[in-house]
Amino acid sequence: GSEVEGTLTALEVSQTVASMNVLITMCTQHTEVAALEMQQQLLCILGAPTVVLQMATCDDDQLCLKGLQLGCALLKGGNREVQDTMYEMLANPALEDKIRAFDGTPTNFVSQMRVRLRTAMVEIAERKTFLEVQDEMITVFRDDYAGVNTATLVALKEEIEKEFPQHSHVLDVLLLLQQLCEGHNNKLQDFLHVQTSAISNVDLVSEVYDFLARL
Repeated sequence: GSEVEGTLTALEVSQTVASMNVLITMCTQHTEVAALEMQQQLLCILGAPTVVLQMATCDDDQLCLKGLQLGCALLKGGNREVQDTMYEMLANPALEDKIRAFDGTPTNFVSQMRVRLRTAMVEIAERKTFLEVQDEMITVFRDDYAGVNTATLVALKEEIEKEFPQHSHVLDVLLLLQQLCEGHNNKLQDFLHVQTSAISNVDLVSEVYDFLARL
């Protein structure tokens, strides 16, 4: 992947998501540990960790999600080579340009993870309200729409039963952060707590704790 100036078109996002799905499938299709590690190593050599960081840093929800998912697939089982590669790119200021957000978002990886975690905190209350309203609508639907034709009923039911439109992808964020630190990787644990080479620090350890305390 290369850095893109300006806003991506819907087609460009769609094509990028499709390409990311191919990379994710290349990892997730393997169930045996040895085969998975071999595929992770190959993708690591080919530059997949760079793609993970470029995508996960995006404000675009679809691209960010695919970056998170590919990262989790590459790191599954605590792959130390992938961890070390990602640590080197994150901690080395000289490599900052290489891992800039694919969609041009003017932020870095740790700051984007903080945004996603804080968005998730807001979504806790929003999801609760959404589900309460949804329950009320389902009750009204059962009571008041008995005589409506089948096609309209199906359309209404689909609309009412839509899932909560969350944007934080918090489960994927938490899984990626956990996989980065898997196997007692103290270097990455410390980095996620304090970025010594950065102008401003983002304490993702505290951000995760704050999120979990809200649940």
